[in-house]
Amino acid sequence: MSLNIALGIATAGLRTSSTEVGIVSQNITNADTEGYTKRRYETDLFTSADVLLPSGGRSVSIRNSFLERSLIDDSSLAFKDLVMADSLTGYQARLGSTGGGSSMSAILNDFNNGLIQLSSNPDDINIKYSIIENAEQLTASIRAANNSIQDLRTQADKGIAKSIDSVNESLAAIADLNAKIVRAEGSGNDASNFEDQRFIELQKLSQSMDINYFVNSNNEVRIYSPSGVSLVGAGNSVYTYNFTPTSPITSDLAYPGTLSGISLNGVDATSDFRSGSINGYLELRDVVYVEEQEKLNEFSAQLEEQLNAASNQGTAIPVRNSLIGDEEGLTLADPVTATGFARIATVDANGIAQSFVDVDLSTAATVGDLVALFNSVPGVTAALNADGALVVTATNPAEGIAMNALDGQVGPNNRNLSHFFGLNNIITQTDARNVRVSDYLTANPLYLPSNYLSNDPALAVGDQAISVSNNTAVNLMSDSLTGNTTNFAAAGNFAAQTNSLISYANSFISNAASRASNADISANITDIAYQTSRTTLGNQTGVNVDEETARLLELENAYQSSALIIQTVRDLFDTLIGAVN
Repeated sequence: MSLNIALGIATAGLRTSSTEVGIVSQNITNADTEGYTKRRYETDLFTSADVLLPSGGRSVSIRNSFLERSLIDDSSLAFKDLVMADSLTGYQARLGSTGGGSSMSAILNDFNNGLIQLSSNPDDINIKYSIIENAEQLTASIRAANNSIQDLRTQADKGIAKSIDSVNESLAAIADLNAKIVRAEGSGNDASNFEDQRFIELQKLSQSMDINYFVNSNNEVRIYSPSGVSLVGAGNSVYTYNFTPTSPITSDLAYPGTLSGISLNGVDATSDFRSGSINGYLELRDVVYVEEQEKLNEFSAQLEEQLNAASNQGTAIPVRNSLIGDEEGLTLADPVTATGFARIATVDANGIAQSFVDVDLSTAATVGDLVALFNSVPGVTAALNADGALVVTATNPAEGIAMNALDGQVGPNNRNLSHFFGLNNIITQTDARNVRVSDYLTANPLYLPSNYLSNDPALAVGDQAISVSNNTAVNLMSDSLTGNTTNFAAAGNFAAQTNSLISYANSFISNAASRASNADISANITDIAYQTSRTTLGNQTGVNVDEETARLLELENAYQSSALIIQTVRDLFDTLIGAVN
């Protein structure tokens, strides 16, 4: 081998080692830079005089398309489950536990315990105050659960909007980076930094939604929605999603219908989002919390129906001079079907009968006929007020109105006469969002209809019509909460069932906890897969500082070896020149 060839090899090695030292140093410097992939020097070789010589080269990033795609897929699943777990865990915390003192089911138990105490001590006015206080806490907890559900739906809706903005930004960024990569590679420059940035955007995109993508022969990424619609297409054209958030969301708003879907090119593309955070937000907004609201509404409606059915069997002592019904919007011409008898009486402050009539409900064909039956009782006036609610008043201000349902039934729900008009309701509502204790009880808890107007056929004016010690009505109210006789309709993820109100409330709370637990388990599983993919990809394409440091030492040794060869060749040349001279 000639000295010129040796000098050429050593010089090429020196240049290559110097370039590689710079690349390895760059790797070490960027070891903590997000998305940075390890660089290696790819050397071009040529053969001269049967000797393989380096002739330049380029810096290339170490990529693994299979692991990158695996990370993209795992990211979509993990972020969907993370969104679900975070929201449901917060929801469960708001509801509390079945044994928690402030949870809806715990307050319902306290309310029932108060009724049990009153049954044993019917003349204890302090227990009545406690019962109404618990009733107010119970209705407040139902309203709070309703508000929590709708607040979490609103948060999910905002999450959709934020994620859609992120999707559109990533799509635009990917298209722009595609163009930069093509330009860089077309002019012979290193496009690795642009490729790293593009993969970061792909990861951001996959966190929000599941995508299909491929890299074409020009090293451009083409992206499609799961249904095959182009999102980043030919010429790096970008197609973005549109979404209009709604705030606040209420229980009567739903998708499809009044809540916004996600559109693409003017077409509803909501079903395109099958994973990622957007799918999680959609499932929370349109499925999970809608189901929770349906169950809450069913519980609240049955609580009102069963408890009021029991309370309207009773009456209060002291008696109220005037009863105002909670059922509004009635007209005298409204048709009714009615059977059986009901007892309507006026009594004094001590519960002594002043007048009474057992009215025949079967004679009534309209609401006006029922009003007329009230007016048939001596000392009683009845009329519908401006709100369409019945007002029944004892004409003597020192007396009050008492009722006993007897066997009477009115209307399609076969309510007793008092319940049909809501005269002795404990709870009133249109749905869970405005459930509350009836105004007359919050004004004076002593009016709790916990006593009982005698149904004795031999009752006469002047007899004791209401006994303080009679606990029949109180027991009926307690039984309405604990008896396994309430027919709940199918609601949310609950099947139709016959159960007690207390058991249903416990199931509502425990099911929320179960949903949160299952979501947390799923999130942990998919996060492990996601983190494993990240780690595996990082091990192959990321920077290991120890390895790079060792590589740097190797290159420095190679550089020194090449320099030593050059020095030796130079010395040989000097020796030869000296010999010639």
